[in-house]
Parts: sequence; C-alpha cells; structure tokens
Amino acid sequence: MKAQPKSKVMKLLKQFPPIEKLIEKEHIAGAPDPAVAIRVQRADPTFLYWRAHNVDGITSYLGPTSDEPEHRGHIATRSEYLVVVNMENTISYKMIWRKRDKQLVKGVFFYESPEKVAYFIWVSVWNWHHDATEEERNKGFHLGHHVNTALEFYVFLPPKEYSFSELLKKASLKENVRLNQRDILDGCLKENKEYLWVGEQLGGLAAFFSHGVYLKGLKKIIDRSPKRGMSGIFGGVRLMTYVSAGRIMFTLQKDNNDITFIGAEDQDDPRMGWQSINATLPEAERMLITFEKAWRNTASDQRKKIFKDDPEVSIF
Repeated sequence: MKAQPKSKVMKLLKQFPPIEKLIEKEHIAGAPDPAVAIRVQRADPTFLYWRAHNVDGITSYLGPTSDEPEHRGHIATRSEYLVVVNMENTISYKMIWRKRDKQLVKGVFFYESPEKVAYFIWVSVWNWHHDATEEERNKGFHLGHHVNTALEFYVFLPPKEYSFSELLKKASLKENVRLNQRDILDGCLKENKEYLWVGEQLGGLAAFFSHGVYLKGLKKIIDRSPKRGMSGIFGGVRLMTYVSAGRIMFTLQKDNNDITFIGAEDQDDPRMGWQSINATLPEAERMLITFEKAWRNTASDQRKKIFKDDPEVSIF
C-alpha cells in the first residue's frame, strides 16, 4: 500500500470524519503514526459480494509489493472489516469476518436498512513486522518486532444513478458481478449456493470451448507447433495458449475481460476446466460465443495463418 500525502488525507478526513476515529482505534500505542491511504469510489454490484480475506500471521502472512521498498525483509498481517456510516455521518454498524465466516457485504442489510446508509468504509489494516528470529520462533512467536501499521480505507458512496436499496435489488452473480477465482473458490468451499451455481456455469463454458474450439481444429495447430506460446484473434477476441508440463492454458481476452481454461495436453479428452476469470458471467459467455462462431466460420488453412507462435505469451 502506498501512503497518500498528509494534505490529501486531511482533506478527506474532513469529508469523512468517521475515518479519523478508525485511525485512532488502529494506532498501536508507542508505534509511529500509521501510513494512511483513503480512496473514494461508487459502489457497484461486485462490491456487495466482497468478503474479508484476513491474513493472521500464523498460518500465512504477506510480503511487500514492488512499490513498498521500505518494507523489504518485513512481513505483515492483514485484517479487513466493513463500517456502515449513517445519514448523520456516524458509524452505525461494523461487520467483522471471523474464521470460516460465509457472510458477504450484502448481508449487512439484514442489520441496517439500505435507506439509512450514507456510505460504507472498507478498512484494511496492515501490521508490518520483522520476521521472527529463530529464538522467537522457539518461544512460539510467529512474527518479530512490530515495525508500523498501514491503513487503507475505501469509501463506497451510493451509485450515481440509484440508491443502495436499488443496488441490492440489481446485484446478481448471474448478471453484473465481476467474478474472480479467489471469491468463487472461497464461496464454493463455504457452500454458498450462488457461487456453486457460478462454478457449474464456468464448467459448462470450459466444456463448450473444449468441444467447440479445441477439438475442432485448435488441438492440431497447437500439436504441430514446436513453441510453447501461441496467440490469435478471432471475432475481436484474442486467444492465448501456453503448453507446460503436460498441461495447456487457454486465455480468452477482450477489452478488460478475460477467462482462462486449463486442460491436459496430447489427449483426446483434455478434461478441461476453468482456471481463472476477470469478467461478469454474461461477458465471459459473450466472449466464448463470439470466438467459437468466428473460429467455426474460418477455414482451417486460414486459422493456421491467424493463430501463430507468439514468444510474448507466457504463464507469468
């Protein structure tokens, strides 16, 4: 997390005063003042499907990103929670995620009427530590000396066009929530019926791609290539493939949307499944249908000229 200039933070604190109380609460006595970043955006359907991904420092911890050189060699815990702010600009509810908790952000409306919500504050608390020494580990400590705290606040205002009440009605995993691998797998593990349904749909898309594209000419092109990476554009959708260790990854990409499948190499039945997604379900479906139609309507000799070796394609 990159801290913001103090002048910008002070300006936003005047606009969103509850954040100042949250900073005071998270400040560890005797430690330096926390690094703070405040970001303001409009809530969308995807936000209502957020859940905390806490990192406890016992079973796992986080390392610094490339823009955090000051934390090189440090490790961090992360706790996330949601704060509801009412029309009086005061905190009216706090949603905390416990271990194995199934609740999503939209569950907050069981406790707070959407008509009474002015905005939400999503809080991420990063506590940075030195790595534990061998002596500290022998004593049962998982983290070393505390270095400092970083606080990241996301203020979610209501959508421009409608209220939080209408947002709750519109939000649907089937229609307008941007999907990602982590939330889907987490939701399926927690037996969330909506996410289980999404997982089934993505499995269907993988089968559609396998039977409609891979086994209808794509496999032959890949098998004949001596290279690992290939790519080509059909119907405005880019397909990238990469072969590694007996597996093939297939990524379909258009605009800001992408979906990746993975299957076995050199087999008539690739046993294909979905690997990752960054799109709504309808956007992913449209990409696949568009690509399959363009692939089907392109002569096999022409496909070879379009779908070619690409050294820029890799799994990284």
